[in-house]
Amino acid sequence: MYQYLELGGARIPLYNLMIGIGILCGVLFLDYRIKKEAPPRETELHLYFAVILSIIAGFAGAKVFHAAYMGRGLTLRGFLSGGMTYYGGLISGAAVFIACAAAGGGNILHMVSMVTPSLVLAHVWGRVGCFLGGCCFGKPARAIPGVVFPAGSIPYRHYGGSVAVYPVQLFESAFLSLLFLVMIKRTPPRLYVPVYMAWYGLFRFCAEFLRGDNRGTLWTGAPPPSGLISIPLAAAGVVLYGALKKGCERELK
Repeated sequence: MYQYLELGGARIPLYNLMIGIGILCGVLFLDYRIKKEAPPRETELHLYFAVILSIIAGFAGAKVFHAAYMGRGLTLRGFLSGGMTYYGGLISGAAVFIACAAAGGGNILHMVSMVTPSLVLAHVWGRVGCFLGGCCFGKPARAIPGVVFPAGSIPYRHYGGSVAVYPVQLFESAFLSLLFLVMIKRTPPRLYVPVYMAWYGLFRFCAEFLRGDNRGTLWTGAPPPSGLISIPLAAAGVVLYGALKKGCERELK
């Protein structure tokens, strides 16, 4: 596990680099889909505008939610240096994107479906960044498939020494890669959103049992917030899938 990339005396955090690569890959795939569908120029510009605003809102929401989970005051210093939580970014980014789509008078479901595979692809790289940075680590594991993080890393400090832990970050990255392929190869675009919600919610709920890091709490004694959010996310995905599936069948009749 390497936390930094050394280039000409400069130290680039690999976590930040992977986040950047993820966003770039997501935008490039979105550009590919847009060119394939060839929507009106106005619709294309509106979509990119919504994406840019949702990315900004996503990062801000990820910071704010993390501070709330950890019971920390939201100061400028804490905002800039503190951690992030994925669901915080997903909720805030999705809210802004949907609001932009609604304001533009476009088909909200279609616009959200357009960007969903790009979100999954970006998340693939983001979890690789988590692994390289040492955050979001797992509980102690056997030699296989456990991974030992080096001295000075977050898991090393957390467990007080070299302890093999589950590489939950890589498990999630592999799952998201598979989900991305299933979506673009086997799933009708109209069903991208519910398929993502149902399968990611279910996976994330299960993955929470392997996580060893402190993810905060909403109230004393409550499970980690990510576990609580995963349940309604997956349930909503199943309900939406059923509703859209029935709609598709009616159109075919």
